[in-house]
Amino acid sequence: MKSVEEYSNRFKKLQKKVDLTNGISVANTIRQFLSGLNPTIVSMVYTNRSENLAAAVETAKSIEAGYKITQRNMQQQSNHTLQQITSARDSMEVLTATIEKLLCQREEEKYPTI
Repeated sequence: MKSVEEYSNRFKKLQKKVDLTNGISVANTIRQFLSGLNPTIVSMVYTNRSENLAAAVETAKSIEAGYKITQRNMQQQSNHTLQQITSARDSMEVLTATIEKLLCQREEEKYPTI
């Protein structure tokens, strides 16, 4: 998926080719811009009610940056949780092995082999 920066640059170039007389309303231009954005951020950009395309683009860039930070934080938390689970599983395996060893020793003490 393209970044907002890449998409907005392409959109502006195409807009200049399509709307030579600046006859398309600002509202329609913004709606067209929104229709090509990542669906995850469209509603947040739309609710900002930007005055013009430049404002809509800046809003989209800010939201995209926040979204990326959130995704990165979630990934880090997920990795940390996975490490904790792995560590707990390893600890359980060590504990289980220790208990089994102690039980075997106790059995040997009860019933020594001659």
